[in-house]
Amino acid sequence: MAYIKPITLTMTPLPNTADVVMRASYVITGEDGDGINERKYNVTCDIIGDDTPGDGVDDVISTFGPETITFSGTTAAFERGHDFQLTPAQLDEDNNGMTIQRDELRARITLVAPTGEVMTRESNQIVRGGVAPPIAHKA
Repeated sequence: MAYIKPITLTMTPLPNTADVVMRASYVITGEDGDGINERKYNVTCDIIGDDTPGDGVDDVISTFGPETITFSGTTAAFERGHDFQLTPAQLDEDNNGMTIQRDELRARITLVAPTGEVMTRESNQIVRGGVAPPIAHKA
């Protein structure tokens, strides 16, 4: 089974708007036999919002794919980067309507092998907005 190297997620504000661009960057590397057998894998990239404690189910905010990649004798790895332009409303997926909450965002890559085997990996987490928790002081 091919594997996903570490994923990097970045967030860049778009000038003159409240929108941001989130970029998920990663590399998928084949294993022995992927190239010579020209194995095809399906890849999906999701931007997800952490919903802990909430309902405990992470929310999918935006998706790229699935995309099919095919290894060959000359292609042993695929370097990818996906850009997602997102609005504040999309990023604020866990707003309870009472307070401004922090938004915890990650990218999740899902790789599906020709055999049906599935591998997922998540990126670093980006925290956006919200109110910082109070600092405890020792007496």
